[in-house]
Amino acid sequence: MEGKRKRNNNEDDQADVSLVVSWDTLLHPDFEELGRQFPAFRQARQEMEERRQAAIRAVAGKKDPQQRQQSSSASPYHIKHKHLVAWETYLTPTLAWHLTRALLKVHWGLQLLAATAAAADDDDDDDNPSNTTMNLCPPVPNRFYLVDWIQTILLPRSKDAQYYHSDDGNNISENFVGLDIGTGPYSIYPLLWCETAKRRPQQQSTGWHVYGTDVDAAAIETARQNVRANAWEHAITPLVVEPSTAQQQHKEGKNPTASTTTTIESFRGPLQQSLRSIANHMAPHPLPHFTFCLTNPPFFDHDTATTNGGGHSTVDSLQNQQRRDGRDRSPITQSEGFYPGGEVGFIRDIFADQWIMMWRRMTMIPNNTTSTTPPTWTASMCGRKTSWEALVHVLQATLGVAHVQTAEFGPGETVRWFVAWTWQIPVARSPCAACSTWNMDTGGEITVSELTQRLEAYCTWKEDWHLQVVTLNDTPHKQKQEHIHATTTPLPTRWTLTERPDTIQWHQETDHVAWLPEPIEASMSAWNTVDRARCLLPPEGHFVVDIQATRTTSSSHVVLSCHAYAHTLYGKRRVAQLQSHIGGELTRTNRRWRRKLKLEQHQDTVTEMDTS
Repeated sequence: MEGKRKRNNNEDDQADVSLVVSWDTLLHPDFEELGRQFPAFRQARQEMEERRQAAIRAVAGKKDPQQRQQSSSASPYHIKHKHLVAWETYLTPTLAWHLTRALLKVHWGLQLLAATAAAADDDDDDDNPSNTTMNLCPPVPNRFYLVDWIQTILLPRSKDAQYYHSDDGNNISENFVGLDIGTGPYSIYPLLWCETAKRRPQQQSTGWHVYGTDVDAAAIETARQNVRANAWEHAITPLVVEPSTAQQQHKEGKNPTASTTTTIESFRGPLQQSLRSIANHMAPHPLPHFTFCLTNPPFFDHDTATTNGGGHSTVDSLQNQQRRDGRDRSPITQSEGFYPGGEVGFIRDIFADQWIMMWRRMTMIPNNTTSTTPPTWTASMCGRKTSWEALVHVLQATLGVAHVQTAEFGPGETVRWFVAWTWQIPVARSPCAACSTWNMDTGGEITVSELTQRLEAYCTWKEDWHLQVVTLNDTPHKQKQEHIHATTTPLPTRWTLTERPDTIQWHQETDHVAWLPEPIEASMSAWNTVDRARCLLPPEGHFVVDIQATRTTSSSHVVLSCHAYAHTLYGKRRVAQLQSHIGGELTRTNRRWRRKLKLEQHQDTVTEMDTS
């Protein structure tokens, strides 16, 4: 089974996971060894192998190549002849269930109980391969990938002054408090989080508590028994929550996105409902600040998902149904599979909850049932790339580029996409905001004072750009010693281009799509642009461009090295504008300066004619 792992944001700073689990053995398990350890897995695998061999024989028995090709495309077990040998094509829900249980046991020592087994006093009959439920079976690799991404990449960045400003409301303490929205009957994310954090040396002295919430009371009861079976009840708390406003409106036959009765005070998304349940559980103690919130959102939209025969999809229409490629569809319940708007709608409502929390904080509205600030990091897995791309765009347009992180993970032929966002304010030169680096040759000898004057002229022309000139501490003698064998010599000045402090405000994106529920979208649009910039941007504003000059020893030309950091989509456009203009401005060769030179020459000619 071919596997690929890809992180789109600074893979180099990934911590070593070898102490936790081996990715090679997780993505390429030894089925023979698993079969010896787990009889139920061995039996389910034998049944799968029989199906695979039967399909191969059926195609091989066709003598006519055209007839063989037609049989291959019409076979219920595969779509293409080259996929006949791939065991993923014949992966049944029963085999997937026992494979998940085996991987969790081998790599983490976790015991997973099915709902039917949990209901029978935790009597889990491992020898019975039919001991499964109609709940979604969580694949282990992509779940562990999300946990590992949060633990090794996102949370360390929040404590690193190189990435984000530390704030009293969003500070990362030594005690992590997490939330899994839609934890399901297996509470897979909280269990993986605790077992993984226990094995990391840097987190062994750290306390953590993870809450798992779900609208399905039966799933929560099974989750509690799974937590007790693995002795994590002191660190994991599964809780039942009320349905969100969108779910309630859909049940009443209303359109959640067009409802005129919903207000910003009455709106309750999955996050707010979870916090209300946790607040009731913790009463009279106040809610803590949540370090992270993660979710695996429902995939299907009530209004757009259709069965093979047409019409609206329901749980009954999806059970015992096959995918387009012939594989059996995984069992799924109503709460696991469906939400108004699908995975985009689910994540949209979680973000709307966070905006309401920020709105209440800014307007100083007291509320004892919600946390004062959103979780430091919120992360979600997406099953569709189109959903992921749409979410990344609207989150970057709403929060800023440096606030959003993405990742991609694909074991075998199945790819999952991940998006995470934070309300922490990034530092001006955060690696998350780095967007462009380029060099340019001024084409001749030029002094530092001339460069400064030309940059000041450019900023004066742009009106809202600010130039900061920094004199470096290195003395000429020290620079000469350090660069005695170098081909360039740094000049003792660095220039920084930002926005003028009195002009910094939030610029609404022209291509921004109104994706939040109407009252939340209206309140966000009414948010003062200056206050919004102050809450989301560093003091330098939307962008920062550092310019360092060096002089070549061979030709005495001055070469400028530019490093740009953009915090919003608007900032990225300004950086692109600067990159295309700055060379011509400094060398005085672009259209503006050519016109100015031509005008000066014309005026000189007129003056000479008048004097003569």
